[in-house]
Amino acid sequence: MGIDLDKHHVRDGHRKVPKSTNPYVKLLVRLYKFLARRTDAPFNKVVLRRLMMSKINRPRKTAERTMPLESNY
Repeated sequence: MGIDLDKHHVRDGHRKVPKSTNPYVKLLVRLYKFLARRTDAPFNKVVLRRLMMSKINRPRKTAERTMPLESNY
């Protein structure tokens, strides 16, 4: 007999790879995956999550808005 699991066939709700075919976005995803894994700064995890979002749900990513956040780390 097997074990009766509560969450059988339930998928995780977030993307693991970007949908974009843009090579620059793919490079950014590789960079921020590494930074999110190796550092404890929450900024890298937020940027990675936003890079993976769909085009409609994706917030703006401008250098002007992200520079003050990076200077804290």
